[in-house]
Amino acid sequence: MTTASSSVSAPRAGTSELQDVLLGALGAAGVRQVVLDPRRFGLAELLELLAPRSGAARLTLLRTKFKPARKLTAYYRLLQDQAQPLPLAVTWSLDGGTGEVGVDLLRYPADPAMPHLSRLTPDHLGESVAALTGSPARPAADVVSEVVRYRPGQRHVLLVRSGSGRDDGGVYVKTDRDDSGLLAVPVARTLAAVLAASGAGVPVEPLGYRDPDRAAFWRAAPGQPLTGMLGSDDARTARVVALVGRTLRAFHDFQPAPDDLPGWWPGLRTADVGSEVGGTLRAGEHLVALLPAVGLRYERRVRQVAETLAGSAAEPTALAHGDYKSDNLLVHRGRVRVLDLDRVRLAEPAMDLGKFLSDVRWWCGADDERARTLQGAFLVGYGPCHPGRVRRARQFEALYQLKAVARRVPVHAPTWEADVDRGTASTVPPAVAGGWPR
Repeated sequence: MTTASSSVSAPRAGTSELQDVLLGALGAAGVRQVVLDPRRFGLAELLELLAPRSGAARLTLLRTKFKPARKLTAYYRLLQDQAQPLPLAVTWSLDGGTGEVGVDLLRYPADPAMPHLSRLTPDHLGESVAALTGSPARPAADVVSEVVRYRPGQRHVLLVRSGSGRDDGGVYVKTDRDDSGLLAVPVARTLAAVLAASGAGVPVEPLGYRDPDRAAFWRAAPGQPLTGMLGSDDARTARVVALVGRTLRAFHDFQPAPDDLPGWWPGLRTADVGSEVGGTLRAGEHLVALLPAVGLRYERRVRQVAETLAGSAAEPTALAHGDYKSDNLLVHRGRVRVLDLDRVRLAEPAMDLGKFLSDVRWWCGADDERARTLQGAFLVGYGPCHPGRVRRARQFEALYQLKAVARRVPVHAPTWEADVDRGTASTVPPAVAGGWPR
């Protein structure tokens, strides 16, 4: 059944193999079989409707998301001739009442939950950038846009650049289902001055939020994600990581007086231990379904962290980044720029600390010595604080390590079973391990 010019779906009653896959009965191997050969499982017919003569086109799998007994979603890029790669989202869903399996295909820019995405064409985005900057609108032929992320029902990221070859860096356009950019833009403007005054890194520059587009516009900044530096334990990396710590401290120390609260402050959400634990448990649902023994270990260790955190007092909430990790930190000539302020919230500072400590350990892999060195540099840069903050941060570090194992190891990877087994086994909460180095 065709539902839109770039969205098609079809029932697939009686496909017992797909039913078993969605129930988790065939394990990760079953999931891999579907997402690595999707044409065999209903995609060929739907592709012919949306992209005729695409049979020989190459599909590149980008991401897999499995919700046991509900749905399996895979994101692809379709490469056909000399055309731009076409982002696709394919979902195989199980009807709990009838047991039927349906398959749905969305092709960019289709998104039933965010229909405004279809209006963000290159020429329209060029006009929007001109309106925000006060500059003349470029000719339509001088504007190109690239789809950086296509996640129907969740979030989309586009990059708008000059089509004339001018290296202007471009502008990132982000639109979220919860319109988080509406808050992120004024947050970035306030924090630019606050962080700069502390000698720390600064946020990327916002151009503004466009209500008609339901999108935030951010000027592209030079630099590379910190992720690429964490494989080295040289002095330069340690200095940058210390600056990252100082930057986070400036976030946490920003406490405006009640009479001076910025207009965006009342709109901030508050995170607590319960929400973080619940999100981590949900992230591991597929482990329980596909590898029950590993999944049970995962859940047990998450609950151990929760119990230990419940046994100590949390600090009062402060301004928190909400997703402080190396992917969201750009490094250029020794300076740091902070990305993705969409999740800024009120939370105990230990959450942000734990998130970054966990991220460092993830990217350092089995090199414990380098991980300890960089974590130490980060904490030195962060500066003195109540020892209870660091102790709780180490608990959150374990929590976020578990969550990273569940989310960052793709279930379609051939070594998924071994990787998640090893990852959950090596992540031992401090209270269980007898305490981690402070």
